[in-house]
Amino acid sequence: MRRKTQAVRRAQVDVFGAVTGNRLVLMTPDEVDAALGTPILGIRTIDAFEQLSDARAEMRRAVAEEMAQIKSFEEFMVGVCEALTNAIKHGGAAVYQVLDRGGVLQVAISDVGPGIDVKTLPSATLEAGFSTKGSLGVGFTIMLEVSDRVLLSTRPSGTTVVLETCR
Repeated sequence: MRRKTQAVRRAQVDVFGAVTGNRLVLMTPDEVDAALGTPILGIRTIDAFEQLSDARAEMRRAVAEEMAQIKSFEEFMVGVCEALTNAIKHGGAAVYQVLDRGGVLQVAISDVGPGIDVKTLPSATLEAGFSTKGSLGVGFTIMLEVSDRVLLSTRPSGTTVVLETCR
């Protein structure tokens, strides 16, 4: 059973990589942890949509020196805010931090919601307009459009999304 589960997961990882040009990478929580760089802005939590503006401003200040080197920083922040919104909507709160992984700016966002059901994972991440919460369903479409790479770990106890942009 374990081998079958691992084979299914490997197939999912391969398919998502092939479809997105390795821009959407499915990972385990441990793989995500190993892929994170050095914190620029420590762990923060927001639990209301009204806090998004303050979170965005704090992130902007945290990377002020690097912003000149980051292509389309404001567009990237649209994707970050979409991920934060999803975490609040589906998990009740978002935990986030900003990191530097050798010239790659990362924003890691986690929640403790129900995760993305494996049956709807392809639609939820790759199909524009798909939604389980009556929204527009363009979250991952936006995140993939404005990020160089998106790391995703989801399980029944929560989801972690890491948006990356190169400098």
